[in-house]
Amino acid sequence: MLLNARRLDHMNLILLAIRDVTEQRQQEFRQIALMGELQHRVKNILGKVRSMARQTRKRHPSVDEFFEAFDARLEALARAQDLLLSAPSGDVELRDLVVGELEAGGAELGVSFTVHGPEVHLSSREAQTMGMTIHELTTNAAKYGALKVEKGMIEISWSVDRKESKRLRFGWRERGVNIENLAPARGFGTEVIERSLAYMLGGTARLTFAPDGLDYQLEFPLPLANTGKHDGSAT
Repeated sequence: MLLNARRLDHMNLILLAIRDVTEQRQQEFRQIALMGELQHRVKNILGKVRSMARQTRKRHPSVDEFFEAFDARLEALARAQDLLLSAPSGDVELRDLVVGELEAGGAELGVSFTVHGPEVHLSSREAQTMGMTIHELTTNAAKYGALKVEKGMIEISWSVDRKESKRLRFGWRERGVNIENLAPARGFGTEVIERSLAYMLGGTARLTFAPDGLDYQLEFPLPLANTGKHDGSAT
């Protein structure tokens, strides 16, 4: 609140002007907070892009191979950003991230993959990291796994253990694949799947190859505020 006072000439009166600037101050604080968040996100994204470029270059020596792999990873990062920008709360629902990334890779919900799990909202950092990991899992499935064979199926599920520090347990299980005939290649993608995600989120990850397909299990701590009460499952 602003208070201005001025004595009127030749009169024993004082003119007071009072103006409520609470809303203006709140708007200024919100603007400062938004600018800080924007700067943080830009730095975070640039760091991810640089890391992707370095790692992709190691695995793809030719220019054409590098461009194809790097471009696909940039698109995955952009899709996560689109979800973040379209969400009023600034976070992303895990199911939207999973379904969007798989459908972008040519998979069809209910035909080549299923999803099941409660409503879980991810922050910007979590969404970007999960988006990249789901992209790598999808790419691997298209090249060597369930999305390459006619009767392949990916079963994706997650749950929240509220008794154990509210940990998110995420599972990706492929079926209908003959691993012996489709030997998976280990590269930047599997490094992201096995190491980077767990490290960035303070969790643990396990990637194994069962006789009929890949099995990936991930756990990491999740704030209670990020979890919904209803199931939100789908097939």
